Parts: sequence; C-alpha cells; structure tokens
Amino acid sequence: MNITVEQQKVIDHRQGHALVSAVAGSGKTDVLVARTLAMLAEGVDPESMLILMFNKSAQEVFSERLTTQLSSADGIPGVLTFHALGLRMLDLWYDRCRSALPRLVDDDGEWMTILLNVVHMVNSVHSTGINHHPDYLRKILNGFDVLKNMDYPYVAPDWDSFGWSPHLREAIQMLFPYFESERNNQYIMGLSDLLYDAVLLLRRETEYAKEWRHSLVHIMVDEYQDSNPLQHWIVDQLLHADSSLMVVGDEDQCIYTWRAANPDMMVQGFEARYKNVTRYMLSRTFRYGHAVALMANHVLEHNRIRPDKLVVSGLSQSGSIEVCRGSNALVLLPILKKLTTDDAILVREFRHAEDVELVM
Repeated sequence: MNITVEQQKVIDHRQGHALVSAVAGSGKTDVLVARTLAMLAEGVDPESMLILMFNKSAQEVFSERLTTQLSSADGIPGVLTFHALGLRMLDLWYDRCRSALPRLVDDDGEWMTILLNVVHMVNSVHSTGINHHPDYLRKILNGFDVLKNMDYPYVAPDWDSFGWSPHLREAIQMLFPYFESERNNQYIMGLSDLLYDAVLLLRRETEYAKEWRHSLVHIMVDEYQDSNPLQHWIVDQLLHADSSLMVVGDEDQCIYTWRAANPDMMVQGFEARYKNVTRYMLSRTFRYGHAVALMANHVLEHNRIRPDKLVVSGLSQSGSIEVCRGSNALVLLPILKKLTTDDAILVREFRHAEDVELVM
C-alpha cells in the first residue's frame, strides 16, 4: 500500500478526537487497519481499543486484515458492529446476574402476531379502530425500529421528517409502549433491540456503564455518516477525559436517513458535540478515473451545506461517461448490449429495474 500524505496524517493521529471525511474509494479501511497496527506496535493495549464497523461484512473484512498481520499472542482489538457491541454488553450483564438472555427473534411472522394481538387489545380497551391489515402492521413495526434508532422516548423525534401519515404516526405513538411491554413480558428481543436494550441497561446500571467507559481509550467508528442517535449515545458513554475517538465516513454517501441517520453529524454535528476535534480529509479516490471524479464534483457542488471537499482521482486512466436521456429504458439499449457479466446496473428504486429487465 502506497500511503498518501492525507492517509499518513490520519494514521499518525493520536491525541484528541478526529473526524475523517473520506471520499468513496479513498482506502479508508486500509488507513484504519494501518493506524490500528501502528498503535499496537507502539505498545497500545489492544484491550483498550474498540473498532466499530457498520455491518457484519465490513467487520469480517477488517478483522481478517488485522488477524493476517497479527498473532493471537499479540492481542487483537475488539472489532464489532454496533449490534454485536450491544449483544456483548447484554450477554456479560445477564451472565453476571446468572440469568439467560432474552430470546432473539428473527421471524417476522412472530413479530406480526405479537403486534396483531397488541392492536386487538388496544382497539378493545380504547376503541381506537387501528388498522390491522398486514401491510399496515409492517409499517408500524418499521416505525418502532425508527423510534428505537432515534433513542425514543429519551430523544424527542422530528415527527414530520419521517413522512408518516397522521393516522400512522398516531398508531405508532399509541402502540409503542404497549408493544414494548408485551415484548418484555415475553422476554424476547429483535435485532434493533440488541442496541436499544443495551442503552436501557447502561442508563439503569450506571456502575456497569462506568466499567465499560474506563475499559476503553481508543475508539474508531466507520461509516459515521450512517450512524443514528442511539449509536451516538452509546459512543458517548464509552468516552472519558483521556479517550480518543476517531470517526470516518462520507457525508455524500448517507443512505440510511430512513433509519434515523443524519449526515449533519459529519458536516458540523461532531465538532459541535465534542471538543478538541481535528478534521482530516481523504480526497483521493482509487476506485474511478478523472472523468467520473469530475462528474461527481459537479453533482456534489449543488449541496451547499456540505464541507468544501473535492474528489480527486488517484488513477492514471480517465474513464468515460455516457449520458442518455429519455422517458424509458429503451434509450439505454445500445449501452446495455455492451455489458458483460462483470458489470452491474444501479437504479434509484427497485421498480426502475423492471424496464431495464424488459429491454434486456
């Protein structure tokens, strides 16, 4: 790996908090791995480090890159997803209390049945007439997940930002406490509850929260642009006066606003939330050529609230771009005929793929 000047600055960061704004294809994973290895070589205790990845596949890739360069005797830092962190917190606590973990339910049908029973109960007691059609129940369950990612009810949500109809919003607000009560009665958890219940635990058991806080010094968070208020809260609880938090992401790639993510944390929220923050830029991409980089800059400049960040290609080739305008996918036919099995087609919404499939 040929380290750029920008990358080396991130690798060398040690004191205080840091925000790294990294364009797509800038090698941020390689940089985080290199920083981790450098810190371990300097004698940093691996048990004082925590690297939080956005999903399981990213966590596995990062862990594999570390383990190929370290031995178990060296000690390997914890590389976890946020959900895995929540599960570890819950597992250690229940083990300490000599209790079994709540059962993890990943069957949508079981959640639908529980919610249906809750709706029938609420309709009977309060004469509310909440719709119990399966499609409507799925919207309610999705709404519950959004509220949990928002750290509801501890954080007051901006209800208008969700795009819910007044009836759906009213149903979600009314049913949420009853649903949670029934969930606790049945001693079960869903995927979103792994972190939500861990946060509730840390709020309730403050001494246990202190144990976690004082066990860690260096924390890194990947894909920070897609983090949500619940994740922000739990990261806050892991910090103390000597902590060093580094977050890495790209405010131009936030795709999980529907799950309560807010790219403003990358733009200005992080520096408003924490003191002594150093901002770094990884502006050179190794994924595409100059033509695509130039196009990206022209598109992104329309976002006036993003930081002044220019995408620069680190590749020698320019690449090419063809723009086709039309009312349907037929205008794409000449280009589609050139594609091979090594190519991919991206669409804004899945329904847009139907026309492409038809013409192919």
